[in-house]
Amino acid sequence: MYNGARFEAPVTSPACEHVIQSLRERFGDRFSTETATRDEHGHDVSHHKPHPPDAVVFPSCTNDVAETVRLCAVHREPIIPFGTGTAV
Repeated sequence: MYNGARFEAPVTSPACEHVIQSLRERFGDRFSTETATRDEHGHDVSHHKPHPPDAVVFPSCTNDVAETVRLCAVHREPIIPFGTGTAV
């Protein structure tokens, strides 16, 4: 939730917690639930209200992306692609 300055910790479901743990194990230091990382990936230059992701994956290849998508799809967790944050 956005509190005007920083995002608060995400409220996650058991399924989301499972996905987060699986991604953490798979991607190690290329995975983050840190507030600063979520802040950075929770907004862009558009007029839309900022909304932080529960976690951020930094894929290094197409297979990383495909694996992340498969895992999230199985557990019906949404994925929000993020590039440089300048898309409107």
